[in-house]
Amino acid sequence: SNAVLRYDGSGQPLGRFDEASPLFTPNGVLVRGEHVYVSSRDGHQILRYFLADGAFDRVFAQGPEMAGPSGIVFGPDGDLFVAN
Repeated sequence: SNAVLRYDGSGQPLGRFDEASPLFTPNGVLVRGEHVYVSSRDGHQILRYFLADGAFDRVFAQGPEMAGPSGIVFGPDGDLFVAN
């Protein structure tokens, strides 16, 4: 459904997390600080949302080398690593 769904701590659905964004085939989610990062596999991007309300913030990373990003993690130095 090209959406990020949110559940409470007991597994009960809270609804859709992301709001109006260019998300195509979400394939990885990472929470860091006040943001949620989502890999958009078919969009060839990493998108960033605000954790508080799910509002779309910006395209965090993209490029021709990013063909089908999936797993994402920040390293100890703050660099983003993307499984491609």
